[in-house]
Amino acid sequence: MISRIYFPQAGAIKIDTIDTRQISAEYLRSMVSFMPQRCDVFYGTVSQNLRLVHPAATMEELEWAAKMSRLFKDIEQLDRGFETRISNSFADQLSNGFRQRLSLDRTMLNPASIVLLD
Repeated sequence: MISRIYFPQAGAIKIDTIDTRQISAEYLRSMVSFMPQRCDVFYGTVSQNLRLVHPAATMEELEWAAKMSRLFKDIEQLDRGFETRISNSFADQLSNGFRQRLSLDRTMLNPASIVLLD
């Protein structure tokens, strides 16, 4: 409801006293970053997986997010660091902790004023 995919049957959802129906859906969605409970990992490099939410993110931004979530050391230990390719077989070997921190990194890389954590 916050991102206006669904509308409330009664009442209103307000952000800073502004009814969300008065804000364009596109702008409202740009204000929201979402971290799902289950992190999907896609075929590609670690950096490509992180850039899904912010394609223009610099390497410094990727490193900052990885350090904030304490994933940086784990990424450094991979064969090629941020450029390590995640294939289907390698994705199955990733721990749940790695996946969760990768998801947290994506959330932090998306510059949004509202963060929803599942």
